[in-house]
Amino acid sequence: MNIYFCTTESANSYKSWSNIPYLVKTKLEAEGYYVKNIILHELALTKFIFNSFIKLINIFKKDKTTFLYNRTYLHYFFTYYYSILIKVFAKKDDVIIIQGYTHPPKIFKNKTIMLGDWPYEYIFDNFLKRAPSAYEKHAIKRENIEIERANIVITIFPDVYDFMITNYHNKNIHFLGNFVNIDFSQNPPAIEHKQSSNRILFIGRAQYLDGAHELVEAINQLRLLGYEIFLDIVGISKSEMPINYDWVTIHGYLDKGRPAEKNKFYELLKNARAVANTTKNWNGFQALLEGMYFSNPIIIRKNPNINKYFDNLSDFSYIIDDSPNSLATNIKKIFIDERLYKLKVKSARRISEFHTWDLFIKKLTFFINEK
Repeated sequence: MNIYFCTTESANSYKSWSNIPYLVKTKLEAEGYYVKNIILHELALTKFIFNSFIKLINIFKKDKTTFLYNRTYLHYFFTYYYSILIKVFAKKDDVIIIQGYTHPPKIFKNKTIMLGDWPYEYIFDNFLKRAPSAYEKHAIKRENIEIERANIVITIFPDVYDFMITNYHNKNIHFLGNFVNIDFSQNPPAIEHKQSSNRILFIGRAQYLDGAHELVEAINQLRLLGYEIFLDIVGISKSEMPINYDWVTIHGYLDKGRPAEKNKFYELLKNARAVANTTKNWNGFQALLEGMYFSNPIIIRKNPNINKYFDNLSDFSYIIDDSPNSLATNIKKIFIDERLYKLKVKSARRISEFHTWDLFIKKLTFFINEK
């Protein structure tokens, strides 16, 4: 049996889709499977022109459209040819795994497994809180057809699973849990090492800028009160966040496909006192789980997925609300209540160890081999 793994970027690239394609391919190969990576290439020039036009439109729109090139029928049409190639070369018992829920269409003679975070429709119901436009509706309809056709559909979030089993007729939709995106074993830093740190680590891309700015403001309040706290920001560039505090270090994006940058990222995780992302509605689940693996309590706002995923959230988290001083108050707790901090450090590492790639791959291979 061979596995054809369809991804939007190379599965040999560590940085694609939160490292997930790389680790899926690596772990399946370690289990003895031959994995052929099919990259669903986009037409670069067409994509650039189309998306530039959409970004220009969004400058003037209140409800900004999400209908970018990868949602168009043109892109869908071209990815269809990848499915034809697979259909020609794949043997009957080969399995197709597709990253995401959009493409390519089902290859009828082979088992098709879709592995994604959330369907397009979920974004409007849970993040944007608005009805989709006509173009967005067409893209949703197209994706929903693919979800209904698939043999197996897997999501990595529990709230998304609830949404999907409610909104789709496919009886083979599954939630297999999530995973720490680290490809080797790491020993947790000693509690004494964590306690000696005065650094908070923020991890998130540009869509989490609100959470980063909120964190800067809260730490600035505490520094004015005499707390010597430093902030490291990973994933956001200096041009995206042009601030000039000597206690804030903006590292930009750290590519774990580059050994020096991966080591830098892990050093930041080891040397942090806590990892924070308080952005509303979504706060970068994978990065938070990585932070926990390095014995970091997390500073967050609640959201439906994280609430469903952890029934013991308060054991390892400092949970804030929308009151004016909630974030500053919780950061202060990290430094003044050592007993509580020690408990959260231990809980963060212990709970993260239940979310390993070995366990996820074991569940995935069950569906791969199921007749």
